Amino acid sequence: NRAMEVALGIADAETYLQGMLERGFTVDQVAPRLSFIFGTHMEVLAEAAKFRVLRRMYATRMVDLFGATEE
Repeated sequence: NRAMEVALGIADAETYLQGMLERGFTVDQVAPRLSFIFGTHMEVLAEAAKFRVLRRMYATRMVDLFGATEE
């Protein structure tokens, strides 16, 4: 399920980022360096849409929840 992949990926990133913030790092140091690994399927357009949604949601949540700059 593509929606579940995106939701779990973002939740994992937020948990990891929260741990790094507790250790003294800033969101702008950590967030650009996080990466995601997802499986892809034969439906190319749907998979491309999944990655576009993931990127936009990740950026929005980093700004809204953690105060990241929009760079």
